Formats: sequence, C-alpha cells, structure tokens
Amino acid sequence: PVNFTQYFDQQDKWYSISAYSPQPGYVVEISEDITEQKKAEGERRERERQVALIERVASLGALAAGVAHEINQPLQALKIMADSMIYWYDKGKETSVEKVIESCRKISVQAGYITSIVEWMQDSVNKAWSDVPEEVDVKKMIKQVLILVQERIRAHGIQLRENSCATSLVVWGDSRRLEEIVIIILVNAIDSFVCVDQSAREIRITTSCVEDRAVIEISNNGPAIPDDIIGKIFEPFFSSSKSGTKLGMGLAIVKSVVNAHNGTIQVFSSNQQVTFRIEFPLYRQSV
Repeated sequence: PVNFTQYFDQQDKWYSISAYSPQPGYVVEISEDITEQKKAEGERRERERQVALIERVASLGALAAGVAHEINQPLQALKIMADSMIYWYDKGKETSVEKVIESCRKISVQAGYITSIVEWMQDSVNKAWSDVPEEVDVKKMIKQVLILVQERIRAHGIQLRENSCATSLVVWGDSRRLEEIVIIILVNAIDSFVCVDQSAREIRITTSCVEDRAVIEISNNGPAIPDDIIGKIFEPFFSSSKSGTKLGMGLAIVKSVVNAHNGTIQVFSSNQQVTFRIEFPLYRQSV
C-alpha cells in the first residue's frame, strides 16, 4: 500500500491518493480532492511566517536599543583617551612613547569590543534559521551573551550572579538563535527594574544537567509578573507598557526558537523572583 499527495497542473488541484492491492492482479486507488485544505494550510503558514518576521523585527529593535548601551560605553572610553592625548599635545606637553603605546593598546581593546557587538548584530539580522545545526556548548554560549550585555547590566546597578554546573552541556542547534533567546530574556529582566524603586537588583543565571537535558534558569528579584499577564507573555506582539518600557517584547520568538530546538520553556513568578526555565535535550554524539 502507498499513500501520497500529488498536484495536477491541468486541474490546478491537489489530491490525496491511496493505493493498495487486495489480491494479485488487482489495484484499488482512492483519490480525495484536498485543494482547499492545501490552500488553508498555505495561508496559515504564510500568516505564521509574517507574524514571526514582524515579531523578529520588533525583537531585534529591542535588542538594538540594548546594544546601543553596550557600544556607548567603549565609545566614550575611546573619546576620553583620544581627547587626552590631543589635549597634552596641544599644550606642548611631552608624552613618552610608552604612554602613547599603552593608550593605543587600550583603544584597540575597546574598538575590538565594539566590533564584536556589531558583528553579532549583523549576524543576527542576516542569518536565517540554519539548515545545518551544530554542537553548541551552553556555558560558552552564555559567556558570549554576557559579554554583549555586561555594560547594560552594570549601568542599571544590577548584580549578576552565575552558577554553572561542572559537567559539560552540549546541545544540537543554532548558536546565534540560542544566544538571541538568552539576550531577550536578560533584556526583559533588566527592563523590569526600570519601573521600580529598588536598590538591591540581582539577576542570576544557573545551568544544570537534569537526566538527559541541559537546563538554563534566568532569575531576577524584580517585580512579579501579574497573574492576568503571565499566561500571555509568549503570545506574538505581546508587551506590557510600564514607565516607557516594553516588558515581554520578543518572548514569542524565544518560544518559537525553544520549540525548534525540541526544548521547553516555563516561567515562574512570585513576589520577589521571576524565573525563566529552559530545557534542551543534551546532544550525544553517536559512536
């Protein structure tokens, strides 16, 4: 027996076709017109694609705002170092070659930091979902993300705490998309503190291994997510406006990326802690 679908150009129709042989020398064929079903599926996929695209653009916009903070700090450092050298030169003050070289080294480090951030953003904008996934070291991936958002965390007076498990955590997927979902959750956590007067601000990132799954938990001690909102935060275009911030922006993208990696995501909220728990199957290389 065989079952397949076939498109016929002359009729401009799709058919679901089943065929089997009840006895030698005989073939039974059953055809069903599924054109309308195919059209409905195509329209649904197109709507989902458009929603994902628009949400992704909105998400990248939120990320870009965060990246602006990351780039501004090293740019200010570059300007101060360059202006300082120009100032002493204009004043006719002699400066040793060693001091100039040391300043140039610092400028090079800051410029390299800016370059890495810009390259990451370009990659995120231009790179579609990879058809060829790869091994991703979860702990290294998180380290890379923290480099990108460290200045924004510092600027908001937030204490960052990391608890990494001792075992290796390797998953199978797209490293850029995985980095993106961690950034989106962190940016939402940072923004949650904007609307509250709270001196002790903390974000905690914990990695662990539970059976055959890699677990990432991102927690903050900011305000709780209201009960009437927590069930909606993974919906496309959802955001909760508070004091000019957009809480929840981009979480639909987080959900779709997690699903694409065969993972799960949960959110838990109490008076003093909001936690996102993400689980992915560990990658076990076949022998």
